[in-house]
Amino acid sequence: MKIIAPLALLTILLVGCGRQMSDAQVFDPLLAAGEQAFIGFYKLDDVLLGQGLVLLPNSRFEGMGDTLEQAAKKGLLTSGQAATLQQDCIMVVLADHTFTISNLPAADFSRNISIKGSWSLTVYHVMATYGYRMSMKGGPNGDLVLAKFFNADKPNPPVIDILYREGQIGQVSFRFAKTNNPSLSKPL
Repeated sequence: MKIIAPLALLTILLVGCGRQMSDAQVFDPLLAAGEQAFIGFYKLDDVLLGQGLVLLPNSRFEGMGDTLEQAAKKGLLTSGQAATLQQDCIMVVLADHTFTISNLPAADFSRNISIKGSWSLTVYHVMATYGYRMSMKGGPNGDLVLAKFFNADKPNPPVIDILYREGQIGQVSFRFAKTNNPSLSKPL
């Protein structure tokens, strides 16, 4: 009897104090901040090809790759492909967890396509830091393969890498940079 009473009291204390908050409860402020940072207007900044980085006009990464003209001279792009990349490609990420991309170059750069889809973020925690896993699903055939923040799963700088696949053509990596200019968005 002397041992049962203290054990019962210890059990009651442990049950009341031992409740853990779920991951959703712990990370709600981080998730809300990440989603808020992700929402907005983005413009296609550059394209990563197997042979190198092709920068579009006014790229954030100026000087780190070839301009459209340089890529065409090197034979990385045909003049038609370079012309396709000159059209404004805009991604709009909305708070209702939908997104649209207008004028995305097809994987062979022969034409432009539009993508509508949905997105979500989750927060993960590693040691003393955290990051965001992004999911974007959409496309004419669901060909959007991967989307991630450029900076180690953090939304700063506001740059998104998107990997797009089209049939047997292969995969192309597009990089979008956030812009504060909503006039760039064009309805699909």
